[in-house]
Amino acid sequence: MVKKTINALKQRLWENNDVIEVYKGNGEVNFTTCTFYEGLVEEIIHQFEQKHRCVMPKDYREFLRETNGCRLFESNLVENSVVLYRLEDTESQCSEDYITIGAVNQNEILLRRVEASEHSVIIKNKYEPVEQAVNLHMTFEQWFDRLIMSQGNLFWTWSVQPVLVRIKRFQ
Repeated sequence: MVKKTINALKQRLWENNDVIEVYKGNGEVNFTTCTFYEGLVEEIIHQFEQKHRCVMPKDYREFLRETNGCRLFESNLVENSVVLYRLEDTESQCSEDYITIGAVNQNEILLRRVEASEHSVIIKNKYEPVEQAVNLHMTFEQWFDRLIMSQGNLFWTWSVQPVLVRIKRFQ
């Protein structure tokens, strides 16, 4: 599914001369672009895993094979872009338990260092300790797909309670 998500976004860029108009909330519309890097061969990913004694989740491995990192929804407003690091840029971002794979605004995007089919994406404010991190209870594939659907907005910060209350009123 990661490959389909990336290809759909690339197609959308191609159809619109590398510009995507995105709604960022509060009436704000931005014109953005995305940058993808050449994907990695499996051997490079395997070497990284051996060097750092970790196993990457399968969905993140698929991402790295398609694009070795990317910059999503970039605009002249720097705080709006999402950066997923190239694998070589994560070298200095490895801890005993996590690998920092990207950033958005003041948040770092982390993955558990062990293979996990679920609950592998963790978000942490870059100025706070990892103990303050929030487990999003989703796979990388789920997180990435929702990130693209939300056009780079921080969907994990959205509250669903008011919507649920309104739905119950209409039932």
